Amino acid sequence: MRLSEAPTKIGFKNVLFATDFSPVSRTALPFAESVARRYGSKLIAAHAISPGETRMVPTEAWGACQQAIEDGARQEMNGLDVRLTAIPHEVVIRHGMIWDVLSELIEEKDADLLIMGTHGRSGIGRLLMGSVAEEVFRQVAGPVLTIGPGVAAHAAPQAEFKEIVFATDFSLGSLAAAPYALSLAQEFQARLTLVHVVAEAGELVHGSAIPECERILADLRAIVPLDAEMWCRPECDVRFGVPAAGILEVAAEKRADLIVLGVRSGHVGAATHALAATAHSVLSCAPCPVLTVRERRA
Repeated sequence: MRLSEAPTKIGFKNVLFATDFSPVSRTALPFAESVARRYGSKLIAAHAISPGETRMVPTEAWGACQQAIEDGARQEMNGLDVRLTAIPHEVVIRHGMIWDVLSELIEEKDADLLIMGTHGRSGIGRLLMGSVAEEVFRQVAGPVLTIGPGVAAHAAPQAEFKEIVFATDFSLGSLAAAPYALSLAQEFQARLTLVHVVAEAGELVHGSAIPECERILADLRAIVPLDAEMWCRPECDVRFGVPAAGILEVAAEKRADLIVLGVRSGHVGAATHALAATAHSVLSCAPCPVLTVRERRA
């Protein structure tokens, strides 16, 4: 399962916005609108009517209940259609399991970006995002903009990214997200901070700590292409400790509007998968949207 391959110059031609009409979906909508406007994208707003919605309904009431669900969905989507008048868009209602519908639409609409809200909760060692977001995180190769419940209190009606934090461990998986961080910083004229968190805090007490920090800062600066330096002069930061905590700390200090992370391919539940575990922890606690980009499979 793949989103459209990222071109050399990042662009979002077709943005898929998944909504279940929940408060977190409503919070996510302004971000979808903002990205679509900045990139001149077509915005596809999609809702899936799952068979599970009528699973506990008595047989004799099933027809009326299903009709009420469909009528409610159409009413919500009609309102969304009106709201999005100024943006090239379409609204789609499909029947089926939510992940199956999203998977189908990603292929059918050639989506470059998936945007969704999630009812994230912190769990033991990973983020319990619910089955749909879990499937998205595990299977989608490409950019996914996730808006969690912690964003609601901070979201403005006109969502803008003015402070972006890009975190990397210098692996190919994490560096896959760098072009997206740079592109969004350019499109939104945002300030960009590049951060690496050294997991071994013990380095602080050794004489090598300062030279090591200088080397890491140089590596961070090297991520920014020469042609981007004319408009982008990012700040670079090195922290020591637990990676997720360090990333969230920088995001809090910068009052970040967006965190950008790369994630490796593989099963999301692997407890030993440090980069995936970091991404899940950040998604669980972030007070701002998080863009995750999965590395391309060979």
